[in-house]
Amino acid sequence: MKLKKASLARAAVMILMAAMLPLGALAGMMGMRGSPEIPIVELTGPTRPLFVPPVLEADGQEGGARHFTLTAGQGETEFFPGVKTETLGYNGNYLGPTLRFREGEEVRVTIQNRLTWETTVHWHGMKVPWEVDGHPHNAIAAGEDREMTFTVRQEAATLWYHPHTLHVTGKQVYRGLAGFLLIEDGSELSASLPKEYGVDDVPVAVQDRFFTRDGRTDYQNAYNPQGTYGNVILANGTPNAEFTATTRLVRLRLLNGSNARTYDFTLGDGRSFLQVGTDGGLLDAPFETDSVTLTPGERAEIVVSLD
Repeated sequence: MKLKKASLARAAVMILMAAMLPLGALAGMMGMRGSPEIPIVELTGPTRPLFVPPVLEADGQEGGARHFTLTAGQGETEFFPGVKTETLGYNGNYLGPTLRFREGEEVRVTIQNRLTWETTVHWHGMKVPWEVDGHPHNAIAAGEDREMTFTVRQEAATLWYHPHTLHVTGKQVYRGLAGFLLIEDGSELSASLPKEYGVDDVPVAVQDRFFTRDGRTDYQNAYNPQGTYGNVILANGTPNAEFTATTRLVRLRLLNGSNARTYDFTLGDGRSFLQVGTDGGLLDAPFETDSVTLTPGERAEIVVSLD
C-alpha cells in the first residue's frame, strides 16, 4: 500500500511495504517447518484508492443496548477490472463493516447466516462470555439468525471479527469473512491520537490471496494443511492500493488478516514511526521504531508523520 501526501510528486511517495520474512524465520515463528510458500506477484499498472470499510451504524436501541445486524452472505467481487470472482462478506460482497464499541456499553448483535453452510462470528481479542465467543460450538446453521448480547469490558483496542467454524474457518476467512472491531474509551491517551475515521485514523487489513491468471481467487489450488498462502497482497481487499493522506499525522491500524503469511511492515524510505498499540490495546507510552512484525491475526497501531 502506498501512502502519500496529496501535494507530493509520485517520486516522493512513501510506501508502506508488507515484506515477507525469509522462510526459515517464518517457519520458526509459525511452527510450520517445511511449509511451501507461494511467492508474491509484483503488480504493475496504476494504483487504486484504498477501500476503507464503512462504520456499521446501530439500527436501534433495545433495553439500553445498541443493536447491530451482521449478515454473512455470498457475493461477487471485482478485484481486477472486468473480472468478477465469488467471495463472502458481512453486509456486502467482501470483508465487513467496521464495528465501533465504547468501553462500558452494552451491545446486542444479530448474526444472520445467509451462507449455504454453517458459520460463527468470533470477536477476536474481545473479553466476552464463552457463550457468545463464536467458537465452533456456537455454530449458526445456514439460513438461521443468532442474537448475541454482551457488555464491553476493556479499554481502547484494535480487534477484529471472523468465523471460527469447525473445519472451514480458514476457507471462510480466506474468501472474505472478516472485519475490524474498534474499542474506544475516554482515556487521555486515546484523546491524544488521530481519530477521524478514514481520514487520519485508517484501518488496514493486509491479506495474501491466490489469484489465477484470469484474475479470480482460487482457494483450492492454494490450500495447504500446513498453511495457505496467496500470490497477491490485498489491503482492505484492494490490490496495489494507495491512500492519499490530507493530514500531517496518520494513525494506521494494521491487521495481518492472512491465513499463514507473516509480514514485516516498514516505510519505503526507511524512516521511523511511533508504535502506539498492540494486540492488547494501547501501550502505556508510544515508542519509536522502524518496523513492525505481525503474524496471522496480530494487530498493531502506528502513527506516521508525513513532515
